[in-house]
Amino acid sequence: MSNQIRELIRNTVKEVVNVDIIKYPAEQKINMISEWDSFNNLMLISRFQDENSIEFTALEIEAVRTIENLIDLVESKIIEKLQS
Repeated sequence: MSNQIRELIRNTVKEVVNVDIIKYPAEQKINMISEWDSFNNLMLISRFQDENSIEFTALEIEAVRTIENLIDLVESKIIEKLQS
């Protein structure tokens, strides 16, 4: 299941931000990727929420600094939803 979720995350980021996150190390800071601006970040968060029926708090979104943070957050929310 985790690999499917990670692939979903990768594809969504690629569609919205036009960045293939597999080309970056997990600890890559998002703000250092030129294509990943604040508008794209908002679009990405919105897309994850809408397509997966999950919600993020403002604090959770603010805490996302790296690709790994993003993957962990989205993955945990999807798994949490599936288990409820």
